[in-house]
Amino acid sequence: MRSKDIILMSAFLICSLISSNPLVAQSKDRNNPTPVQSPVISALTSTIGEAHWYKLTAGPGELAIKMEVRSCRDEYRCGSNARFVLYDKHMKEVMNESLSAIGYGAGTGKNRSLMLQSKHDFLLSVTPGKVDSADKLVGTYTIRFKGPIDLQSERK
Repeated sequence: MRSKDIILMSAFLICSLISSNPLVAQSKDRNNPTPVQSPVISALTSTIGEAHWYKLTAGPGELAIKMEVRSCRDEYRCGSNARFVLYDKHMKEVMNESLSAIGYGAGTGKNRSLMLQSKHDFLLSVTPGKVDSADKLVGTYTIRFKGPIDLQSERK
């Protein structure tokens, strides 16, 4: 491969990563959470103990939440773990789930749903954790919302 081709491919890869909204800047500040702008949130799980905070408004109706954790694909002894906690506006836990995936490219998921009678504001905390049987804690988490969710990008 010529060096010009390598440079073009590298530039394309960098642009693709920058423009992929799900992996852009999640807040670690509970008082300044990331507004949910897409029905899909995705990030790396490589930093142990640092929660990512998101805010969203949903309802009325059924809000479906699909949580997934996937481990790395570069080594056999790797793992990924995340704890998902959804709080109401009074910081009362509405949902609390933990997922772990251990091994080359392993993945796991869980579905939850909430029946909302009216609009509700929520805070979502996603905290990567330690996987004891894995040498490396590297992977991703993905959250998919389906139902009556107000996306922040639509409010203008």
